[in-house]
Amino acid sequence: MKTLFLVRHGKSSWDQPDLPDDRRPLKKRGRRQALALGPALKKAGAFAGSLYVSPAARAQETATGIIEALPAGSPLRLETDNTLYTFDDDHLMQWLQSRPKQSPVTIIGHNPALLDLANRLLDAPLETLPTGTALQITLPGVSWRQVNRQAGQLTARFLPEQLSYKLFRRKAPAAPDLNGLGLRKRIPAMLAHQAELISALQSGVRHGHDPEFLHQFRVNLRKSRAIAEALERVQKDKSLKKGIKGLKRQARNTSHLRDLDVFLGTLAEWRGDPARREVIDDLGLQSSFSREQQAAHQQLVKQLDGEDFAHDMNRWHRLIQDGAIKRLTKDLKPKSIRKTLEKQTARHDRLLNRLTHDAPDDEFHRVRKALKRVRYLIEMDPDHLAGAIKHLKARQKLLGRFQDRHVQMVLLDNIARQRSTPDQQKNLSWLMDQIRAEKQTAREEILALPPLSD
Repeated sequence: MKTLFLVRHGKSSWDQPDLPDDRRPLKKRGRRQALALGPALKKAGAFAGSLYVSPAARAQETATGIIEALPAGSPLRLETDNTLYTFDDDHLMQWLQSRPKQSPVTIIGHNPALLDLANRLLDAPLETLPTGTALQITLPGVSWRQVNRQAGQLTARFLPEQLSYKLFRRKAPAAPDLNGLGLRKRIPAMLAHQAELISALQSGVRHGHDPEFLHQFRVNLRKSRAIAEALERVQKDKSLKKGIKGLKRQARNTSHLRDLDVFLGTLAEWRGDPARREVIDDLGLQSSFSREQQAAHQQLVKQLDGEDFAHDMNRWHRLIQDGAIKRLTKDLKPKSIRKTLEKQTARHDRLLNRLTHDAPDDEFHRVRKALKRVRYLIEMDPDHLAGAIKHLKARQKLLGRFQDRHVQMVLLDNIARQRSTPDQQKNLSWLMDQIRAEKQTAREEILALPPLSD
């Protein structure tokens, strides 16, 4: 079997129309596309063989961006080949059939040649190959000379907007204009938009290259659940109960992977400190948690492909589309939201006042969850409550920092059981003592917080 990667260069600039075609550079978006492609192609094995690049400036800059996104020292054989500056798939086919037996072959080139070559090789044709997109094609045979028409299978397609959340945002479902809308229209529109985002974000979550996809996926699941729970409380109506339960279940399924994403990001930051970097490397923490992250990601993808996820999401979409949400918001008044907000604020303050210096970490987590519910209630009616949200962000960040340190201690405690040498135990204890001290500092700051009602 042979593997072929076809990479169309990133979005190019037409700002200088007098430039020869082969000298046109990438736009800023094209450079972002190239950076997004690098890790995904490496993970797929695209650089196990040679990377062949058209001499055109936009293709060369795409290769540069891809390489910049790879870890330092990544082995890569890059060759510029003038034959690849072509728009004719016949030329590409002849070039491909002249390659030595090595596999894979990765080409950075141009349309329409790349798309036409792909459709010549694939058993099912493609309609488009946008800029910054890559295809992975599996072909039978041991020699490139044996490559035949319509004998290949599309193994993977790499779209920049599925690899980078920043690029995704350009094509994400547009947010509705909520200005001036009453609660009767605002809340159904908010929930419908959040449901759209949950669906649109799934491809990025499945690819798993940018943790921000998972973060936003979780945020929209939890926001939707919080709004639905608030409607339940305000209207004393249980018709959304099963929908809420499904949202809660799916958000919970993402928790472990999100914890690992956050911790791996923290480990990357800690490597800026020479002492911590030495401990991280000695204990092999980056590789250990990366493997655990990959396993957690595979498990989440399996759950997203499962019947439970489809059932939960279909039920939630039906509640939005069939009018259940509109029925509950039909007579909803701002004063009802404010009354519920007062109750949630009082609950937050009670939980905060119960905290002590030796309170279990779970009690701090309850305060954090109560604060989130307060914030989501405010977001339901920002026209009347917008000023209040500014005061919550710093408090929410502090509680989040405490929770992050709690999770890090749990993760490292699991690692401690696997590290047996005295030096490793000593290094791990040193690192955990530092995290424990940071968590204690956050604990003291939380205990000093005034009630929200002050």
